[in-house]
Amino acid sequence: MSMTRWRMILATSLLITAHAAPADIAPGQSMQDVVATLGPPTGLIRMGAHTWLSYDRGTVKLVEDRVTEADLVSPAVAQARREEQAALRAQAAAAEAERRETRIATGWTTKFARLGDPAFLAQPASIRLAYWQRFARTYPEIPVHEEVTAAAIEARVELEQQRIANAQADRIRDLEERVARAEAERDRTRTLRVRYVSHPIVVFPTPVCPTTPVAPPLCVATPVQPSPFALTGMTGTSARYRQHLVGVSSAARLAHSY
Repeated sequence: MSMTRWRMILATSLLITAHAAPADIAPGQSMQDVVATLGPPTGLIRMGAHTWLSYDRGTVKLVEDRVTEADLVSPAVAQARREEQAALRAQAAAAEAERRETRIATGWTTKFARLGDPAFLAQPASIRLAYWQRFARTYPEIPVHEEVTAAAIEARVELEQQRIANAQADRIRDLEERVARAEAERDRTRTLRVRYVSHPIVVFPTPVCPTTPVAPPLCVATPVQPSPFALTGMTGTSARYRQHLVGVSSAARLAHSY
């Protein structure tokens, strides 16, 4: 902590010890009296019948719109607090300005280093685009709009080229699959033909029946001998057939398959 801040804290404590609670606000006063004396409050809180008014000098509590407590410091102490807060704000602003200057110097150095790096420039546009977007968030004071725009355009071109390449690869793969299926089907057909040649099926021709009727050979008649059946007096078809057979030679009967 700086010596100036220690001196300000010491002066504030001395002022608080030297000045008791101010007499400009007394219990029982209304809110209008407080506002008329101290001015508009910097903050106001209401909870039922209780009200708290905040000032740079302290807090005033009211119940039913009447002052019950006044935790205020003297105007001198309030002035010392304001000066202390102003000094702290100035110190913080100076520190922020110093950090900003350092950040700007680092940003310019980093940007020039990347633009002069062949390995960085040879990377894909999508990687360079992501880098410049992060750079813009880290170093908002350094302009990189042109780099971001150029990388975005190149990234879109690369994406379109990749899409076309993927579509061509899909078509080539589909054609290769079709060719493979066709070759497999051709090999299967060739195997079936080899089997047919190795084990041929022999078909024997069916004999053709003659269309011209064959006349039976003529029967050679022999003298009819009286049949023994005729002596018995048998008549009818069987008797006549047997009587006929008696007069036919044995060779004729065999030929006609009687």
